[in-house]
This record gives sequence, structure tokens and C-alpha cells, in this order.
Amino acid sequence: MAVPVVLVHGAWQGSWSFDELVPALAEFGRTGVAVDLPGNGADSTPPEDVSLDRYLDALTSTIDDLGGRAAVVGHSGGGLVATALAERSPDRVAAVVYLAGMCLPNGESFGELQARVGGPVGISDDIVVADDGLTSSVPTDAAIRYFLHDLPPATARRLAAQLTSQPEAGRLITSPTTPANFGRLPKLYVEATDDRSISVDAQRAMQALAPDMEVVSLDTGHVPQVVDPNGVAAAIADFVDRVERSSPATPTDALATPFTHR
Repeated sequence: MAVPVVLVHGAWQGSWSFDELVPALAEFGRTGVAVDLPGNGADSTPPEDVSLDRYLDALTSTIDDLGGRAAVVGHSGGGLVATALAERSPDRVAAVVYLAGMCLPNGESFGELQARVGGPVGISDDIVVADDGLTSSVPTDAAIRYFLHDLPPATARRLAAQLTSQPEAGRLITSPTTPANFGRLPKLYVEATDDRSISVDAQRAMQALAPDMEVVSLDTGHVPQVVDPNGVAAAIADFVDRVERSSPATPTDALATPFTHR
């Protein structure tokens, strides 16, 4: 059976953010499984009970239910969660894909990366933290401006209305890694060159932190899975196909010629 693809959403989102990508993956013979992380989307976990460990436990349970091994896709801040899962459970992760995602295997925070590379700070200045410090949210207009600017206005407003509060314990995480775990897994970065949330310069600075990573470039904003679901699905399916065809003992740099590069 083909390795399934577990889809991890970013901050203030939920499994709904992959509604267009799941059927697109099916067209390439891949089962896509989108999750609501604890305290996110439709999941009712109280924000005070949310932690990175709880995220990873939920994803591990999902993968076990799917047969014990999956490719993991992290969109935006979900990239940090995908990295942490790959580090904790490398035998369950066939490959890691970053979809305009935060890839910081050195344990750096995204804020530290932004300060290091300079340039636009995306939505950071518009984030509203609740008085109790447990959750944050983003205004609709800011979400449209930074996340959804390349979608038709009605679609952008509909998606922005689905954003929910995000537990801060799940947003403000870091994910240091080791060569023996995360380091040995095949990795793909699907960059979004018109991203206003995570600039392409920041994306490429993160790519440099994992020099064995393949890169596919798409001309979209921050949600390529909505703007170009077929392009995203093609990139993921091609990469995972090649990972499956390669021997477990084959070094990741011995994979066949990548789908495409920038």
C-alpha cells in the first residue's frame, strides 16, 4: 500500500486548510489525511492543556492508525511540528515536506530567523494575544493581506473567516534535531515565491539549514495548497514516489532527479 500523507496545518488554521489538496493528492494515487492539532480547528482541547508533546502524541496516533508510517507535510508553522515529529519518531516518518513551512532544525525560533535575515516580518505585528496569554488570533483583514492575497476576494474572505484562536503553547515552539533522527530522513521544501507571510528569502534561509533538502518552487502566496493544489500534489507525490522506490539503506542524496527546482 502506498505510504499515506499526513497534513499538518499552520497557526490559526485547521484540517479545513487542506480541503483542496486532499482530492488533488488522490488524483496522484496518494491518500491525504488532514488533522486538527489539539486545541486547533474543530478540536476542543483547552489551550492550557496544549503542548508540543500533545501535538506529537496526536500525530503519532494518527500515523499508527494508518499503518505505522507516513510522509508528513507541514504548512507554515506546522513545519515546526513536522520537524519535531520526525526527530522524535523517525521510524514512523517516511519523508518530511515543508509547504511554505517553518524548517528550523537548529532549534532557532522563527522570530530569531526573521531578525537574522531581515526583510518583511509578515503578519507578526498584527498578531493579537489574549489577555490571559493562552491564545492568539489574527484580524481578518490582516489574514487576507498576508496569507490570502492571491485568491479571489470572496474565497479569501471565506477562508479568513475559518481561522480560529491558536494556543500559544503550540505556536511558540522550537524543534532542535539530531543527524541520527531528523537528519537521516528525505526532505522536500515547496517554496512559495509570492509569500507575504514567510518571505521567500526567509524560506531559502531555512532551506539552507538542511542542505540535503530538495526544493520545488511555486509562484503562489502563503497557501499554495489552495491556490495551486494540483502543483502541490504533483510535487509531493513525485517526491514520495521516489522515496518509496529507493531502498531504506540508500542515502537520501541518491534519489532520482528531483521533480523540479527553482
